[in-house]
Amino acid sequence: MRHPARGPALLLLATLAACTSIDNHLLFGQQYEAAGACLAPAQAIDDVAGPDPGTCAPSCLVASASDAGPITFVTTTCPPYPSYLTPAAQDAATSAGDLCKGALAAFADGAVCGPDAGGPPEAGVEAGPDAGPDAHDSGPEAAVDAPAGG
Repeated sequence: MRHPARGPALLLLATLAACTSIDNHLLFGQQYEAAGACLAPAQAIDDVAGPDPGTCAPSCLVASASDAGPITFVTTTCPPYPSYLTPAAQDAATSAGDLCKGALAAFADGAVCGPDAGGPPEAGVEAGPDAGPDAHDSGPEAAVDAPAGG
């Protein structure tokens, strides 16, 4: 015997499962570039379980799992943070060489890395006057625009 009510019931169950909210949020931050004393543009650092905790005062997060040394981020996302990130309070930086001290200073100054600061370029940043003629040209006309005998 066929159960005609089974089709709509399965459809309803599938719809309810698809509409269930996902209890995750993205942890956003800016990676500190010590060489340029600036911060890279904001990026998602991790997908964290739980509802979005909101915005808090800037916090320095340090991930020490890199062969090149610690990776330092500044975030305004409230805790909790993933276990591989160690938070440092804004007043915890004690020495001038402390990456958190530099990162938080760069955040306070609004120092976002550009192409000359050792970090990734800002979106839409044009080459400066000393970058050479038509530094952004890459097509066949680039050779025509460049001065001869260089």
